[in-house]
Amino acid sequence: MRAIAIMKLVHFFFLATFVFSACAQGEGHRIESDYLTVYFDQREDFESARKFARYWKDHGYVASRHQYIRLSRNQSVFQVDLVASDSERAKQMPFSDQKALLEIQRELNDSLGASGAWHIRICDASFQVIANLQGE
Repeated sequence: MRAIAIMKLVHFFFLATFVFSACAQGEGHRIESDYLTVYFDQREDFESARKFARYWKDHGYVASRHQYIRLSRNQSVFQVDLVASDSERAKQMPFSDQKALLEIQRELNDSLGASGAWHIRICDASFQVIANLQGE
């Protein structure tokens, strides 16, 4: 039951309603698969981006429409920028949605934490931060 709620939440954030060119600006490097593109700035972060993409797919967070995610690193903290399909709704995200995303963040830190801490942020189509999740 909890997994279904998390999948619905993840699907909400990844309904790609923006034009691909919005992501292409300053994209740096990327890893692509069927329905997922993970952008990252530093070439040395390739392995962490690859592990993140594999984790995202393996845990069923890839939706039925293409998702664009940006990873950026500030020292030993990886920022995971998730694009909301509805920026206005994301600004007023219900507590239950925040809680589900914090759970994903915790799982990321448990699974991939050896390469640094992982922090989820909600962004608009041009990767401007709408919401920073608090926790850990």
